[in-house]
Amino acid sequence: MVSKLRILVRIVAVLAGVVAITTVISTPQALAVTSHRALNDTRAVGSAPVSVDFPIEYFGVVGDLPTTRSHLVGRGHAPYGEARFRVGGRWTDWQALDQDGAQQPGHFTGALVAVDRADAYQVRGLPRGADHWRAAAINTTDGPSVVVGQRRGDAAVAATSSCMSRADWGADESISGWARGDVQTYYPVQALTVHHTAGSNLLSQDYAATVRAIYSYHVQTNGWSDIGYQYLVDGTGKVYEGRSSGHTSTSCLTGGGTGADFAHQTTTDDAVTGAHVANMNSGNIGVALMGCYEPTSECSGSTTPPAAALDGLENLLASLATRHGLNPTGSVHYVNPVSGATRDVATISGHRDWEATACPGGNLYAQLPGIRTQVAARMTGAPTAPSAPAAFSSSVSGSTVSLTWSAPASDGGAPVTTYELFRGTSTPVPTSGAPLYRGAAPGSTDQPAPGTYYYAVRACNSVGCGVAAGTGPVTVAAPPTPAAITAASCSGAKCTFRGTGTGTLHWSFGNGSEGTGSPVSVTYKAAGSYSVTLSDSRSSLPSAFRTVTCSLVKKAVRCTA
Repeated sequence: MVSKLRILVRIVAVLAGVVAITTVISTPQALAVTSHRALNDTRAVGSAPVSVDFPIEYFGVVGDLPTTRSHLVGRGHAPYGEARFRVGGRWTDWQALDQDGAQQPGHFTGALVAVDRADAYQVRGLPRGADHWRAAAINTTDGPSVVVGQRRGDAAVAATSSCMSRADWGADESISGWARGDVQTYYPVQALTVHHTAGSNLLSQDYAATVRAIYSYHVQTNGWSDIGYQYLVDGTGKVYEGRSSGHTSTSCLTGGGTGADFAHQTTTDDAVTGAHVANMNSGNIGVALMGCYEPTSECSGSTTPPAAALDGLENLLASLATRHGLNPTGSVHYVNPVSGATRDVATISGHRDWEATACPGGNLYAQLPGIRTQVAARMTGAPTAPSAPAAFSSSVSGSTVSLTWSAPASDGGAPVTTYELFRGTSTPVPTSGAPLYRGAAPGSTDQPAPGTYYYAVRACNSVGCGVAAGTGPVTVAAPPTPAAITAASCSGAKCTFRGTGTGTLHWSFGNGSEGTGSPVSVTYKAAGSYSVTLSDSRSSLPSAFRTVTCSLVKKAVRCTA
């Protein structure tokens, strides 16, 4: 049996793939770390527009269900209702609302929508099956400052840190249920459940602000004790401490924290109970990948999980499975230690394996088998397939698409030997067929037919090929059509011409006169041979020519073309 010491060493070793430990120079001076207190306007939903006295950055709706076992199943377009926002004095289009990745018995929680600092909102089309609907308008950047922790005055803050404690992301502990007397509970870990937050997919977002918004939403709008998930992972693979486990975790930014003290009771190493799967939370760790990965949703941006996010998720799951002696490719007979309810699920499961929900989104759920395999390999220390190639980009010149990428962040412990490039007309691009390119060079070109395409590239080593990185859409335009004279006829001295081309058609009739467009006409006044030229506004294209011959017949000019 593996000793607790060896398990702890293994946890730290695996977490090294998740966390970049920062350098801290000790000093007796301490400086306060401040954050902005979330502004949360939660009120009953009505049909009329609602003005809010602060800029709205996030918005969501929640409702009450008839029983603790009820589920809200929406149907049709915008199954969970729609909202629009007034920004700069103008209303946006109606936007479909979605379902949050965390749900609790008797409640429906809608996903938080990112909003461009609106001053008003309006809601319509909320589904039947829930009542007492409330709408939450949230702002995480304009509220009063609040002290969320301390750091040493001369600490070197590492921008590359790959974890964020609650103080690092700015948790205002005064709003939590723990500050009001709620008490955490802890249980041995039986299962690991993957979620998505169903929010924005923009990699440029301020993820710490988004976590603060989710925290405010779950606590101040839902009325929960704390954020529902024990862990969150952003689009770059950074791990965030979710639900408080009753102690102050070491800062990843300034204290050299690794995230090993997140979500666990210090004395037992049991996990704090979250609020992410209705009726099945105790002994069940919830890990939420930030973003929306349901392909049939109206989420903005790509619904394909970023490769860096998957890498961070797999490292975190490997550390947790090692820590708690779980088989990542196996299944468990989960027994709720509080209620006695049971469920047979995969050790690493998706939210939808526990209850009726789209979470964690079809595109992430489809990758769970591969995630389990990667987690198992990372736990053994054996070589794995490489991570996704980095900096994948594309450019178009004429009909040629140039694609470049760089080596993956991790080769999996075995050198990368080849890259495989694939093309598709939608995302994610299938990688089951023959690749467009297979070789060692970090780049290639493609000359497809006119159309819009997406590309995927993956790295391969002696173990196999890893997850793919994607780029697109890439649009290849049809080549310009050279000018052509399609018809020419003369009646007496008057000749009429028709033509085609890519740009504006320009005619020179050979007698000093000109014209544009099609059809055009010209009247010749003297006998002779005239060279008619047709060109268009794209001067690089060849011109078209036609000869007109005019002669005098009984003192009248008659022409043929």
